[in-house]
Amino acid sequence: MSESYPAALGPDRAMRRRDARAFWRAAAWAFAAVALLAWIKALEFLFDKPLDGLGIVPGTAMGLIGVLTAPLVHGSVEHLISNSFPLLVLGTLARYAYPRALNRALPLIWILSGIGTWLIGRPPAHVGASGITEGLLFFVFMLGVLRRDRRSIAIAPPGPRWPAASPRWRRRFRRPWWVRWPSACWRASAPFGPAPSRR
Repeated sequence: MSESYPAALGPDRAMRRRDARAFWRAAAWAFAAVALLAWIKALEFLFDKPLDGLGIVPGTAMGLIGVLTAPLVHGSVEHLISNSFPLLVLGTLARYAYPRALNRALPLIWILSGIGTWLIGRPPAHVGASGITEGLLFFVFMLGVLRRDRRSIAIAPPGPRWPAASPRWRRRFRRPWWVRWPSACWRASAPFGPAPSRR
């Protein structure tokens, strides 16, 4: 059965509109996640109640609660800002390109990154969403290598690493600005690592 498109739109324009809607939904999802972290930090200032006790304390039974709560807490506004940019970019790319896979992978990234910190981290408490951002980076990279589908090619950095990205594919799946911008930001932020004392 052939796919139907709006009368005024060809297949390419209809596909672009669907991609644009999917991208903005993904961007809104990532922005909501960052807004939640900012709201939690604002509550800390409002009630003057630091939440560092919700961090991961390696090697202690009570510290295991931080596996669930540590990514929601940040040690300072600067710490929150340093994690917000990668969360916005990687969260948008992951949600846009692999929405169903992300629903299954995100809980694993959350739990495994926390358990890894609890096992090998150093005292005192570790807080922050750096483990989530690093997990999202690995998730986007690995699924791009394995799938090589249209959206994987769209968010991939340009270069010869993608065998499927022949000139014909690049013309067919050329990246619109709303994909090129976060992908470029992702590449630009690669040299900058997380703060050494926080997650």
